[in-house]
Amino acid sequence: MLYKGATAEFVRAKPNVGPQPSAGGTLVGIMGPLHFGNFAGMLSKAIWFGLGFAMCYVTYTGMRLWVVRRRDDTGALAWLERTLTAVLFGLPFGLVAAAAAFLVAMPRGSAVYWTTTAFLIASGAAILAGAMARSNAVLTTMLKVATGGGMLALPLLRLFAAGGPGWAEAIAAGQPVIAALDLVFVIGGAWLVRDCWTIWPRASRGFGPILGSVKA
Repeated sequence: MLYKGATAEFVRAKPNVGPQPSAGGTLVGIMGPLHFGNFAGMLSKAIWFGLGFAMCYVTYTGMRLWVVRRRDDTGALAWLERTLTAVLFGLPFGLVAAAAAFLVAMPRGSAVYWTTTAFLIASGAAILAGAMARSNAVLTTMLKVATGGGMLALPLLRLFAAGGPGWAEAIAAGQPVIAALDLVFVIGGAWLVRDCWTIWPRASRGFGPILGSVKA
């Protein structure tokens, strides 16, 4: 919005690109809804999320399958397998940590700093875990448990740390997406934690040397 500096009188709405309306500005305005999927309410957002998640997961599984097929008994390409795991599960972990930091820091007025800082700290922790974990199974379990626990905590942080609205209040205000996201975080977090619980007996064998070295 443009206003006159002397009188604060409204002049006009400024285009997204350039000082005057143009084809480029119109194109940029169209790209936003197409990119985020916010042109048909919750349905388009859900479809966009599913397509984006499927694209990322199929890419990861394809690359990991390529690595596993070419990995020999000497452990060649094990570093690449760990890198894939650190990126795939480390990125969601970093995003969850950034969201948690935002919810905690927002009431204190320091969300801009801590959102980015938390993401960098979590990313560094994922990289460090990738370098120190005994095996790729251990690394996967660590990152999935951390991400799942963070997702389970997000609705509580939104409600109590950030003072957000409850589901009834949000729906009454025309914001059902708040309740939908809370449900997604709870279901997704519970699924990750449960999945790790089922594979714990097999993956936990790799924690022994790590815990022993820490105690030493």
